[in-house]
Amino acid sequence: MMTKLRNRSTAVAAAIATLLASPALFAAQGMTAAELQDKISEGESPALIDVRSSVRFGQGHIPGAMNMPVRGLDSRRLPSSRALVFYGDGLGRVNARKVAEQVREDTGRSDIRWLRGGFAAWESASRRTTRETGMVSDPVDSITYRDLVESAGRDMRVLDVRTPVEAPAPGGFGLASDDGGERAQPTDLSALLPQARIERPAKKPAAEEGGGFGLAGEPGAGRMRSDPEEELIVVVDDGDGSGADLVRSLRSSGNRRVVLLAGGETILRHEGRPGLGRQSSGSHVIDGRDLRQEGGGDE
Repeated sequence: MMTKLRNRSTAVAAAIATLLASPALFAAQGMTAAELQDKISEGESPALIDVRSSVRFGQGHIPGAMNMPVRGLDSRRLPSSRALVFYGDGLGRVNARKVAEQVREDTGRSDIRWLRGGFAAWESASRRTTRETGMVSDPVDSITYRDLVESAGRDMRVLDVRTPVEAPAPGGFGLASDDGGERAQPTDLSALLPQARIERPAKKPAAEEGGGFGLAGEPGAGRMRSDPEEELIVVVDDGDGSGADLVRSLRSSGNRRVVLLAGGETILRHEGRPGLGRQSSGSHVIDGRDLRQEGGGDE
């Protein structure tokens, strides 16, 4: 009898240990911009925790949000009287979902969520922010090689606008090898980013809508169908900045969750080695834990 009880206790303890070790136990649920807006409108606003840098926070944030950059985030300073919603920029730098789940694990709280698509998706939905309006420059956001590789998941859409080797640009412009010899084959993005959705926009004639790029079956890149809460768009060019116009076009159409790979094909060929753009801005570590993007989902 005692042996059976000990066996049963051992089995129960093992089951509890398995449950506690399960990532699903601390999984934080995502929240859409519409859901958050409803909470705010109903006077039930959660405490908004902006984990971006203080510089980006100062450039614009969701009204009422508190800035707690990942580098100095201390779960003991978090409000305890309201539910928490974490958000980042949504551009592949810091994974707000991972931050939320880590804080949930550290504190044991169950009232923690994260904003789908981050601040970029919030702006794309034309929600109110503190950002200045009017004649303000709209710089092209970029993503580093390291963040690209570490954040690549099923929610990443890559627009490849690099010059194909078999179709050099007029005047002989195209990709060149490091030693100045024959042009190298572009990096295989599908091998580097196996889970990402990779597309090659068609180059439009210069006389058509001002030239630029368009996607097959769609009138123009500026009207490309994409849900900022569901996917991050990354434009990859030859490293010459030629993809910036496509980024601006998409952003002007209302989608703010679009970035350009810093260094383009040049940085891809060098695998983001130090000194060529691999280093990302700022720390993404809390108590020694890396809180960068991790396979899909953000921010």
